[in-house]
Amino acid sequence: MATSDVDAFLSVYRTERRLKEIYSEGDFPPNRVRRPSDASVVSSRVDNYNYGINLVRGNRSASLQQQQNPNWDKFIGGAFSPDDGPGCAEVGLQDLQLDNEDSDTTMDEQIHEAMQSTEPGPSRPWLPFGDLQRFTHRTRVNKELQGVFSEADAARLTDYVCGVETDSHTGGETSQRIFVILVLIRRLEALSAMVEDGLRDKDLPFEWLDRVSRKKLISPKSRFARNPLPCFNGKRIGLVREFYENQWKIFSPIIGLDEHEEVTTFHLAEEVIMPWTSIGAERKEGGYSMVRKVEIHSDHHSFPEHKAFALKTLLEKDPAQAQQEFDQELKALTKMEPGDHILKLCATFKIGNEYSFLTPWAEGGNLKQFWTKSPKEVQKNSNHSHTLLRWMAEQCHALAAALQSIHEVRVKALIRAKRISPDEETDKDIFGIHGDIKPENILLFDNRNTPPGIGILKIADFGLTEFHRLTSRTRPVHHFLDGRHPGPTYDAPDLVQPTNFYSRKADVWALGCVFSEFLTWVVLGPAAVSDYRTARAYERDWDDVKKKYRWMEDKFFVAQYGEESKVETLLKKSVEEWLKTLDDLTRTSPNDGPNFVTEFSKLLKDRVLVCDREERISCEDLLAELSRFASKAEESRSNDLDPYWGPRLPSFCEASPEVSEAVIPEIARRVTFDD
Repeated sequence: MATSDVDAFLSVYRTERRLKEIYSEGDFPPNRVRRPSDASVVSSRVDNYNYGINLVRGNRSASLQQQQNPNWDKFIGGAFSPDDGPGCAEVGLQDLQLDNEDSDTTMDEQIHEAMQSTEPGPSRPWLPFGDLQRFTHRTRVNKELQGVFSEADAARLTDYVCGVETDSHTGGETSQRIFVILVLIRRLEALSAMVEDGLRDKDLPFEWLDRVSRKKLISPKSRFARNPLPCFNGKRIGLVREFYENQWKIFSPIIGLDEHEEVTTFHLAEEVIMPWTSIGAERKEGGYSMVRKVEIHSDHHSFPEHKAFALKTLLEKDPAQAQQEFDQELKALTKMEPGDHILKLCATFKIGNEYSFLTPWAEGGNLKQFWTKSPKEVQKNSNHSHTLLRWMAEQCHALAAALQSIHEVRVKALIRAKRISPDEETDKDIFGIHGDIKPENILLFDNRNTPPGIGILKIADFGLTEFHRLTSRTRPVHHFLDGRHPGPTYDAPDLVQPTNFYSRKADVWALGCVFSEFLTWVVLGPAAVSDYRTARAYERDWDDVKKKYRWMEDKFFVAQYGEESKVETLLKKSVEEWLKTLDDLTRTSPNDGPNFVTEFSKLLKDRVLVCDREERISCEDLLAELSRFASKAEESRSNDLDPYWGPRLPSFCEASPEVSEAVIPEIARRVTFDD
């Protein structure tokens, strides 16, 4: 099937995402076109900071999100409903008590006192959703308005601010945020001019007609479109600028899935203040993105099961390129079928020309970081390895299952459309390939329900690799073989063949490499993982034309480059000998039966780390093999005497300085460094 045909077909399964100007003219919010998707989670666009009916909806059915954030149920059709639902009487009582206790404190002072800031500071203050609701309770609004307007006018304006009361709830359009902004800048008398213009919260945020002069405000979403707002005519420039700057203090978005349980893409202005209560130091991931740990105010997200989140921001500065990278990763993330071992996407953001992804924070870090701990420490200093080996078997099986689900995204779509038969080879298709399996992209999440309470592993980092590296990998490989561009550690031998391509089996190779390091860690401990890398790096490729060794590379195969771009690849002898050593170390005598380590290392050597792509095991078959290990682990969970899970592991014995030296294959010492 031609690539153009594949692209045309897949377009039917892609969610339509329209990246227009941040506040487009016309109907608001923009209508979404929903198309069938390979995943149950797709992305929808939100421009109104989720204060409207997209997220905070009036439907009081048993929605999980609404149950999780009780504040949201009180926001109906764009209006707060203090007279509906449990706890409303308490809200009113708290308001009255606050007024009595702070009778000498003005409302603007109380609002400033309720403002939050992001730690560590300094940061711009912002008002949480719950406090916004508290300050716009009908009773409090009316009392504040009576300090400026007559009783009759105050009553009329209270309806304008809070919405018109009905027998069931407060509904209709509201102007609570406009009210709070005017209170903050102590210009509540200006409310009447905004009433005359018919301005509502849905018309916020206001924008500058000219961002240089900063003299006139517009509201593209209102009936005035891009014409200056009449309510500010004749007002001093200071007042206009005060309104503009203070509106952002009450505009922090509410982050969550929409009413269809779809991932939300927030299109926000550069001035937006995000509802972070804390934000960690920047950590770059390669040259393409930066990750920071953030905590979100409980009023502003619907993911209470997560205490912290990872905010991944793309570093590309060119707006068109940044948007393309964002779309690439978003497409990959939203096509993944939800699962316990695939990283969940919570939300995405476009803030000005900056693009970010929000995912749960992995408390245990990544697998590479996890390997810096000793296995004995991970197992709470127990001298028995049974539990840890069972956990490893189950997690490796789960990771293979997650990878298989990624691969099936593409195949299932084609089968459903009758474009291929279920048995047809589709390995040449680049869709449904992760492309960057490595320890840094496997994250450890806390989960006390998994014996021995270590947590669960999840595959992360989708999409960017396909954009940054797959485009070059699909070119003839000889385009870059002559340059000194060492390939990544977990690249498959397929990629150095001029006539070959990146396939799903390249993901299988990479996963096998990771598993061999995982096995090294559990048998020998953290130092041996580094020794394993050293052993691999010593074994270098050979250039048969120039009759010399190439540069050192930490990878799992060795290549011999001949004439006419001919390339022969073999599994490095250091890897073969290393896996054999792991096997030998877990047998106390030649008559010992097989155990998990011996069978796993044999599977990796004989079927996974196979240089010939056609002979290499498929992900589906690998999953079946690992399922056998996982089943054995479950069946023997209560039997710590089962020898299959109880081989002698040096990592659980007293540390010996000779252990690491003894297991470095002799091949690592024999390789020369002649240029």
